Amino acid sequence: MMLTLFRSTGQLTRLTLSVLVWQICQSSACANPTGGTVAQGAASISSTGSKLTITTAGNARINWQSFNIAANETTTFVQPSSSSVAWNQINEINP
Repeated sequence: MMLTLFRSTGQLTRLTLSVLVWQICQSSACANPTGGTVAQGAASISSTGSKLTITTAGNARINWQSFNIAANETTTFVQPSSSSVAWNQINEINP
């Protein structure tokens, strides 16, 4: 439905939307996940440049302030086995 709306309102609206998305992505909204705290279980969260690595020791529950990944960023979960679970609760108000 949004695509139809933007098609029918013309080029200016598409340009405005593109600029708006670009501005949002320049802020932390399109950054790697931020504000991670381990609420249950054991996990470590480390970042180097545009790479974020979450290493769990079995099952873990992590609360995040935001959880977005931009095109040039990498977020990796390292878990000890295929039965490990990382439950991520995202507390961001933006979808």
